[in-house]
Amino acid sequence: MKFLAPLLVLFSLVCLTSPDGQAVWVAREQVVTVGPNRECTPAAKATLLLSNGSILCVRETVPEAHAKLEENPK
Repeated sequence: MKFLAPLLVLFSLVCLTSPDGQAVWVAREQVVTVGPNRECTPAAKATLLLSNGSILCVRETVPEAHAKLEENPK
């Protein structure tokens, strides 16, 4: 953890949860929009559009995802 914590601060990574329950780390700067689930499994409650055009499905609701992305902003 003594090596991981500085990296998390340096890259502003946020931990979200994938539909299958696994941790998903995403760089805060890469998230373009957060919206409701329209294209993922029913376990996903929100989708994140990333700057490279990919879509990330997460279990958090849209307000929960926004809250996590806004925690400790740069």
